Amino acid sequence: MKPITHGTSAERKPMQFALVVIVAGIGLACGFGTNAVAQEYPSRPIRIIVPIAPGAVPDLVARIVAASMAKTLGQPVIAENKPGAGGLLAFEYVAKQAAPDGYTIGLANQPLATAHVFVKDLRFDPLRDLRPITKLMDGVLMIGTRADAPWKNFQEMIAYAKANPGKLNYGSAGVQTSGALYMEAVKQRNGVDIVNIPYQGGTAQTRPALLEGSIQFSIYTEGMAVSDGNRVRMLMTTGDRRAPNFPDVPTLKELGQAEIPNTWFALVAPGAAPGPVIDKLYGAARAALQSPDIVGWMDKNRLYPVGSTPDEAYKSLAREMAIFSEIAQKAGVKPQ
Repeated sequence: MKPITHGTSAERKPMQFALVVIVAGIGLACGFGTNAVAQEYPSRPIRIIVPIAPGAVPDLVARIVAASMAKTLGQPVIAENKPGAGGLLAFEYVAKQAAPDGYTIGLANQPLATAHVFVKDLRFDPLRDLRPITKLMDGVLMIGTRADAPWKNFQEMIAYAKANPGKLNYGSAGVQTSGALYMEAVKQRNGVDIVNIPYQGGTAQTRPALLEGSIQFSIYTEGMAVSDGNRVRMLMTTGDRRAPNFPDVPTLKELGQAEIPNTWFALVAPGAAPGPVIDKLYGAARAALQSPDIVGWMDKNRLYPVGSTPDEAYKSLAREMAIFSEIAQKAGVKPQ
């Protein structure tokens, strides 16, 4: 019996050439298709899904950025609020329900980086199902206490906490919040017992509680700290640089503490969104951060422009998720 053959070398060459042409043609068609989509994009309004109710800072960020991006893109950019579940409803909607065509994107903030720590059956993967466009801006977080507190700086506060275990407390928006994780990191690093007092209204309630003396500490943004003025004293700040309005307040790094990320706002798209579309959105967002309106608004609210590339934004999110995972693990925080 003769072995089965697939033709001579001379016979195979035309077939191989035809296959190469077909494959190349498919590749070119896909490339032209992607480029065509990018050239036509956007041809209709774009939605930014906001994870919080109207009027809060994330909502204001989305609206002011949307208005500026619309000028660059030549199409309306509309902020649409979808609050609930600490932001997860909005994140999941963009990750799992929105078409990956660039016409529905999301405003993300720090709860995106902590979701995996608190939610056992998270229905989306922040790093796989979402594609960062850019980190827009960030801001420092600070631990604040009353101006008349007996401790004058961070080191004195830690010394007092060690000498009086369980006697100090702080206010937070709840156990499963980034603010609570910040304080857990401080407690772990210094071996102190400071009690978490949750307030459903978050900083809207913790700031008055601090000023009234119901709690000893609260998490502050730089803007809040400026607003409360000489009634409060800031003990430390996140980030790698001192806050411009509080040049005498050291960073956690200067104090030899564990790293705690700044608060931030970013734009994200569905994970399968085309690269050229992401690039257009990134370009429009970068341009927005340079507009006088947004520069003035950020200065007023003590926020600072970042404008990271999509790749940088992805790496930043992955790194921050790892930081919060480590903090939660050491603190015994388990997803529920």
